[in-house]
Amino acid sequence: MSPEVPHISEHEPKHPRLIFTSHVDIVHPHVRWRKKEGNLVGSLDDMLPSAILVSVLPQLKGEPRWTEDEETKMLDAKKLARWIVRSYPQPKGMYRHAKDRSWLPRVCVLEVSDIHLDCDVSFENFVFMDTKKIRQMMSQPHLGDITYAISGRGGGDETFRMAEEFIPSFSLALPIFGDMHTFKSYVPIERIEKYKRVLLEVDKLYG
Repeated sequence: MSPEVPHISEHEPKHPRLIFTSHVDIVHPHVRWRKKEGNLVGSLDDMLPSAILVSVLPQLKGEPRWTEDEETKMLDAKKLARWIVRSYPQPKGMYRHAKDRSWLPRVCVLEVSDIHLDCDVSFENFVFMDTKKIRQMMSQPHLGDITYAISGRGGGDETFRMAEEFIPSFSLALPIFGDMHTFKSYVPIERIEKYKRVLLEVDKLYG
């Protein structure tokens, strides 16, 4: 009996290979930001990651998508997941490798988080993704000043809708302090720039 050989993915998804999502609906009826003592203070969920995504659009290879109902039923994310399934048909013979989703694009959900507050960024909610690649990416010398955490399960977000369709996905979260659904949430301004740098590295890795 021959030893088991790990399956190696043989497929590459067509363009776009990476999709970024960020939601623009908010719990608080107004958006208000201000700088205070080195922090950005205001209603940051999820307008801050959305603004960061807009700021890097000219540099992205991945495709940006914005959703409008993450705080309620996440129907926009569900529609996106179903569009991915329709647009990226499964290659023949893939039934033998149930964990291989290599023909599908990766979905990176941009979020804020109230866990891992001691870190600059956190990677959460992995669905059919290899965390080793993330660790290798973050071990690069030019990212050495950025602290991070990896959590298989984080807060509820649109990766849950991707998981329903078995789409490879994960959350790139910006840890913030305070109640994220009020004007009292805040984040160090230097952490915003670090989040942007990591977002661009994710784009290089999967885009």
